[in-house]
Amino acid sequence: MALYDPNEFPETETGVDFTLADVLAWARSKPADEEYNYIDPDNCALGQCGQALGRPELIGLGPDEIDEMFPGLDRVANPFWGDLTFGAFADRLEKALS
Repeated sequence: MALYDPNEFPETETGVDFTLADVLAWARSKPADEEYNYIDPDNCALGQCGQALGRPELIGLGPDEIDEMFPGLDRVANPFWGDLTFGAFADRLEKALS
């Protein structure tokens, strides 16, 4: 079971006009072995995605704010001492979406 069902995300309530598929496509464009810093909200995977895609609402978010926007995404970004590379992040996100 997926952590997130993109068909059930309430876009009209949050004003979010992009999907986790957009985040996945961006993550796949990064070098797979490049690491991100989960602890730094400006340089975590989602913060870097926001900077690259011109989405300031993704920069500087804490775990609760991430999960408000995309339920379950924080668990994908923070694998609890797991691999913090963009390749691993993209793999986890793809698995969560399937």
